Amino acid sequence: MIEMKATHRAPIKLGHTGENEAVRVAFSLLPFKETFPDGVPSLLARRKGDAAAYPVPLTIEADTAYWSVTRADTEKAGFGQCELQWIVGNTLAKSDKFDFFVVKALEAGAEAPDAPSKAWFEAIQAQIGDLSKLTTKAKENLVAAINEAARTGGGSGGGTIDMRVSGGYIQYSNDGVTWENLIAVSELKGEAGPQGIPGADGAKGPKGDPGPQGPIGPRGERGEKGEQGIQGEKGDTGETPVITVAEDTPLSYKLHFQTSEQELTTPNLFAPFTEYHVDLSAADSTLNIPLKDLILTYQRASASALRISIAPKNTAAPVLVDLRRTTIYDGSTIETQTLNGSSISASIAIDGTMYTNSQETHNMRIRQQDPVTKLWSMCEINSFLSAGGARCSIRIQWSEYDVAYAAPTV
Repeated sequence: MIEMKATHRAPIKLGHTGENEAVRVAFSLLPFKETFPDGVPSLLARRKGDAAAYPVPLTIEADTAYWSVTRADTEKAGFGQCELQWIVGNTLAKSDKFDFFVVKALEAGAEAPDAPSKAWFEAIQAQIGDLSKLTTKAKENLVAAINEAARTGGGSGGGTIDMRVSGGYIQYSNDGVTWENLIAVSELKGEAGPQGIPGADGAKGPKGDPGPQGPIGPRGERGEKGEQGIQGEKGDTGETPVITVAEDTPLSYKLHFQTSEQELTTPNLFAPFTEYHVDLSAADSTLNIPLKDLILTYQRASASALRISIAPKNTAAPVLVDLRRTTIYDGSTIETQTLNGSSISASIAIDGTMYTNSQETHNMRIRQQDPVTKLWSMCEINSFLSAGGARCSIRIQWSEYDVAYAAPTV
């Protein structure tokens, strides 16, 4: 018994008319079991001229179903079609169709076609592809054309057979020079078949890569004001922190907060400078400003002038002072004063006549040494007076506080 494997590449040759159990056709069941593992196969065949398909017995061996071709299956010559069905329960889950053909057996007195017929058939298949996609009528036309060409052109020569598609025809040539039309390609075109049943859902594919970021969309319209939310529950009473001063100098002021769970220190809360805004236009008006171990005094000297002086807080403890004063008055006149390591034990005048009519700007820098710690501190004083002393603005800014000067290390 010859075993034929069912394939879509070419029709299945069941044999010649009248043959009995000469051929066994093998159908692979793996494509069905992968999707529906619990199904069973069933085969329907329809020969040429049959009004309806008839069931065909199958033999199952592992993952293959076998059709043992009987005399009834080869009763009619020509092309036919079989359908392998996969039944799950009572439902058709999947099916696949295959073409087959039966070769007409020679009758008494008939002339057998020569060998080139088969070679031409294979050459045509190479030209137009899968012959199983042809309609039954197209296959009959093709076989008739091949047989006619074999009888008239290459039936006895057995020489080289060339095939080509040209001018809308499949052509043949025995000598490579003269070409004869075998059959029009249009006669081999089948009509569209009915739509097949939907296939099973495929497996979920892998997640794709993120796409590129899209452009920024237009700004949306402002939404309506939402309703007021419900009042939350009253929280627990918080722990009162312990507050201490972490740092207090003329240059910095920081507070420290501490509870049982956390603590923090504020950044510097000290203003970078101290300002005085006073009216010294009245007679004998005086402003005393403490500068660490010194007292800076502004005193009305006349209707148009003030007197500035410095003195130690403790006259029993003289203070070493470096001082530089620069005064500009009358718009261009510059006056300067310098003290270098001067010991101040009593009040001394710094500027005896400071005009109070917006005629003068006054800048002064004082560095002093603590009589006890011997550490140095420095500040800068800017003064601007007008309206006969009625508007006096004085600003003091510290840049050093309790520092020591030492030789640099190598």
